[in-house]
Amino acid sequence: MAEVLAGAGVLARASWTVWRRHTATALGGAPRVVDAGIVVALVLCAALAALVSTFIAGTLTAAGELPAEVPRTPFLRITAAGAVVGGALPQLLLAATRPRSSALGDLAAVLPVGAAARVVGERLPTVLLGTAFSLVLASPLGVLLVTLYAHEPARAAGALSAHLGLLVLAALAIPSAFELVYSAAARARLPHAYAAGAAAVVVLAGLLAASGPYLVPAPRPDAEVPLSPLEAVAQLATTSEPSRALLASAILVAWALVVAALVALALRFPSRLATAEHTRMLVGAPLPRGRVAAGVAVHALALVRLPQFLILGAGSLVLAVALATPAARELELLTHPLTSVPLVAPFAIGMFAFGLTHGTSWWVRGVGADAPRIAAERLAAAAVVGAVPAVASAAVLLGTGTVDAANAAQRLGVGVALCLAASLGGVLVPWSQQSPLATTITSAASFAIFALAIVPLQLIADGRPEPTAWIALAASVALLAAGWIAATRRRRVDDLAIA
Repeated sequence: MAEVLAGAGVLARASWTVWRRHTATALGGAPRVVDAGIVVALVLCAALAALVSTFIAGTLTAAGELPAEVPRTPFLRITAAGAVVGGALPQLLLAATRPRSSALGDLAAVLPVGAAARVVGERLPTVLLGTAFSLVLASPLGVLLVTLYAHEPARAAGALSAHLGLLVLAALAIPSAFELVYSAAARARLPHAYAAGAAAVVVLAGLLAASGPYLVPAPRPDAEVPLSPLEAVAQLATTSEPSRALLASAILVAWALVVAALVALALRFPSRLATAEHTRMLVGAPLPRGRVAAGVAVHALALVRLPQFLILGAGSLVLAVALATPAARELELLTHPLTSVPLVAPFAIGMFAFGLTHGTSWWVRGVGADAPRIAAERLAAAAVVGAVPAVASAAVLLGTGTVDAANAAQRLGVGVALCLAASLGGVLVPWSQQSPLATTITSAASFAIFALAIVPLQLIADGRPEPTAWIALAASVALLAAGWIAATRRRRVDDLAIA
């Protein structure tokens, strides 16, 4: 094994340097700024975890010790699911946003280093970083376990160990599954961003399908054979029967072997890099007559061909269909909050419109238009592209009675506000196709603007007579429109430096 992984440590250190520099370049800073940002993020996560832990400990202490006849298994199911989600999400985010390729990868390919060592060396830094964030974010679950077993230190230690093992398994399984799905998508000749997006969606869907039912505090009898690792951890931490504890332990060992096989498979077949960036959707589609209409159509076609449209547009429609099924209605407590997503999310495509032609002087000069007019065309294109899947999703949800007309109309109005906020965020923090981190940065700015414009007024309107919510929404839209006009009114060629 040592021979197979020879050189992985050296590559890991070099990969960490490359990752820091890539992130710094994407953010327009220096590697030491990235180091400081990681430390600050960990401190903030630790502070949030401490706040949640204090709340949990205070609530359970005030409630007093649970009577012996009250089953603890439902609590342990929730904590086990939380450990899986907490261990998976940071890994999935880092796997989806890492650099596509680098000189380090090209160099390692010609060095006498095995494929397994190359994969481990390139992935190990982000896996360890994701694990650090997972441990910090999952620490409140440990507080809950210790509080539940305050008078049974041995059982508390056993439960903590089982949850920690589950977190580690998730931290190993998620990047491996992502690599395998990405490689399959790349072999199917999907563009890189489509392949990464599809891999992230597939892995996330599998994660939610496996852990979602256990996050709902619904009473259910203990399974005779706990095939799920979450159920096995819950039973192992609560049962007093040696036979059941032995069975749960054996199942956890079996799952550990499955994860080990998944990791070995990812090492044996490294992901194949997808090179294409866009689809050729609607190639040859006729453009409308008229200068303005043609300009809007060109920007709309560019947005539709972006890989992000796969998730925001097509993904939203698929989600609407899924929410309209009888199975989703049976879990209404869990699925009803999601009905807003397909009516609002497609409008977020507006954050990418500015970056599509930012830096293309030929476009600006060729059409003879100034920046404010082109910005207006981009906004109109984003509104059209976002409205098509949003309206289609509304038709599905209304036709099946999943939502009523008033709620659908209000959520579509929120989508219009999101379109303005996303467009404003894209102008203030331009998105770049050259960096996988750019989507994260631009979307963070766009959603921060959206939250600042929407949430305070909606909180004020909450609980008041019905027209108040519409008035608050209209005020938010007006505020965002004013900000958008202020940010785009400068008359300048909207490119960078022209050499």
